[in-house]
Amino acid sequence: MSRPRASSSRPRGLGGALLGTTLVVALVVALGPLAGCRLKSRDDGLSPPMAPAPTLTPVSPSRPPAAAPAGRGAVKIVYPAAPGSFVELSRKVVPAVVNIRTTQVVRGGPWEYWYGDPFGGPRRSPSEGPGKKSLGTGFLVDEDGMVLTNNHVIANADVIMVQTHDKREFRAKLVGRDEKTDVALLRIERTGITPLRLGDSDAAEVGEWVVAVGEPFGLSHTVTAGIVSAKGRDDDEMQGFGREGYWNFIQTDASINPGNSGGPLVNLSGEVIGMNTAIRAQATGIGFAVPANMIRDILPHLKREGRVTRSWLGVMIQEITPQLKAHLKLARDRGVLITEVIEGGPAERAGLRPGDLVLEFNGKPIQSRRELRWQASLAGVGRDVPLRIARGQSEYVLTLRTEELPQPAE
Repeated sequence: MSRPRASSSRPRGLGGALLGTTLVVALVVALGPLAGCRLKSRDDGLSPPMAPAPTLTPVSPSRPPAAAPAGRGAVKIVYPAAPGSFVELSRKVVPAVVNIRTTQVVRGGPWEYWYGDPFGGPRRSPSEGPGKKSLGTGFLVDEDGMVLTNNHVIANADVIMVQTHDKREFRAKLVGRDEKTDVALLRIERTGITPLRLGDSDAAEVGEWVVAVGEPFGLSHTVTAGIVSAKGRDDDEMQGFGREGYWNFIQTDASINPGNSGGPLVNLSGEVIGMNTAIRAQATGIGFAVPANMIRDILPHLKREGRVTRSWLGVMIQEITPQLKAHLKLARDRGVLITEVIEGGPAERAGLRPGDLVLEFNGKPIQSRRELRWQASLAGVGRDVPLRIARGQSEYVLTLRTEELPQPAE
């Protein structure tokens, strides 16, 4: 089959900066917005030849959750009181946060990453500065010494050193890494330190208090507080971020700076709801964290394989907007619209067509292209997955056999 070429992962600018000193969207599962594109009909001569679609039997329409009944009278808003202090929370969280320092061998001598260009800019030898500098942050997630951090913190490192809150130092082993989510997993010796628990990032609400812990500019175990400013910051909103991947960031105004990369963003229960990863350059109080639920989804892959083997559908998709619904006379305003089916891909073999709406994937409702892209990428290779689609006025369930996402040509 003709494989799609992935776009370059070269930095697009410094509108958003990674917090460490280094970070094709292999989509085709979920490609960028295609606003204004014309749907290809099956007989307009532009679409690739498609295999005969299987005979479809309509299924009962799925129904969205019923809206809650409207309340009566004026709504009374009760504002939660600010916490008296973050002392107890800090005592609980800080011991599980670690400092990470990496060394790379360059031209026969040891060189250490220095704060600077987040995309791998100037590196200086220790002799050019006042001793070794902290590169980033991590945190313990189990009693066996597993440490989570950002991939860009440890990228290209030959030696990874971890220092705990009580000043013990360990040489870490890289267990697994995933550039597309900027997550890495390390292992050190057992420390006896109580690890942090990954919370439910989906349950986090805009406006709730959060605390960030990290090593900004080498200032060890710095604690800052703020709120969840927004959720679901994705590719469309992160223009200029400089890296392509599966982004679904939590935005926070808790102060984070270079060196905070890989540190935890915790709620008032001390649960990690995100991993601090990036800041908006030339802005104040705009930081981003990888959601804990996304980290939880890929952890088994990193532990088992050291990487994430992604699957694909072979479709181009687009969110449904009111304008698109009206223009195409769509009967539904939920799901995502298939605008193109890749020749020879899993979707074509399953009988999917341009114009179909994907309502559910593997039994889970689909509300956005980000959801479909993420779920399809982690569905596993060689699995039969049910898809509920809407075609015209009818709904159908198709079975799609997933395949490994093609790698971009060198």
